[in-house]
Amino acid sequence: MADFGVKIDLAALKAVEAALLGSPARKAITAQLEEVAGQTIADARAQWPVDRSPKSGLPRAGSDYAYQAKKKGHNLNEHSVDLFGQRTEQTPTTVRVVIFNRASWAYKIRSRQIGLMPGQRIAWARRKRGESIDDYYARIGSGAKPKHAWGVLVRAPALKANKALADRLAADLAEVANGR
Repeated sequence: MADFGVKIDLAALKAVEAALLGSPARKAITAQLEEVAGQTIADARAQWPVDRSPKSGLPRAGSDYAYQAKKKGHNLNEHSVDLFGQRTEQTPTTVRVVIFNRASWAYKIRSRQIGLMPGQRIAWARRKRGESIDDYYARIGSGAKPKHAWGVLVRAPALKANKALADRLAADLAEVANGR
């Protein structure tokens, strides 16, 4: 039987950790990650499907919203579009920015509105002049397949932005390595 051991100087380890956490490059990378996450959240909020009136295509408000929310079992004070957030987690070797939504149902939202711009959503939701109610519901129901809002509006853009950021940082590091 053989025993192997390593004695670690705790003070030296703390000094290395402090140097890694306080480096200018780390601060720049953290700022870029937070900027990308903030932009992803802003884009998701702009396109997030909210309960809309079929007549106007505008978000429901007041007693109309209260009735629909109660019918669906949602909290009247919480709207998933308003509950986005981000947090930054750092260890000596990693920086991680997490995007989250505090609404328990936000990850389950599926909607045909995803991918439609606000004007298109209103046009899609309105009943056309002369259109029978049966035709209206058939058109609304047979539209595009519902998509998961979280996957399309948050996860996919975040992965794409993360890859672009990694490529940009790799190019920056290559320039530094070449002495530029």
